[in-house]
Amino acid sequence: MSKIAMIGGAAALGLSLLASNVLADENYDDLLLHSVGEFAVANGDSKIVAMHKTDHDYRICVRNSEHGVPLKVMHDDRTSLVYPGDCADFEAKEISVAPDGKLPSDTLMIGRYERLSGGDDS
Repeated sequence: MSKIAMIGGAAALGLSLLASNVLADENYDDLLLHSVGEFAVANGDSKIVAMHKTDHDYRICVRNSEHGVPLKVMHDDRTSLVYPGDCADFEAKEISVAPDGKLPSDTLMIGRYERLSGGDDS
């Protein structure tokens, strides 16, 4: 079976699972989002975006929204903010994200991340 057929089959399976509400558990939702380089965080929530032995470069973007709450990015021993509609690049071994303020109830902050460069360790 070709790689394209395997990837297409995996994508179709993922979509059918999502469509049939099998992914009711938040951990499965997180895994699905992580597999496509995205995250969703709520009030009091944080997500690990990257954890490596050596520095890697990542771009983190926050979806534009009306709430205006920035995303707090913890990268190694530093903290930075990324505002809705913006992107920022980070070089770090460990990166996690969380809202930097109170979101309206039942609201998720959605973003994406992309590994730009780094060593061979995962």
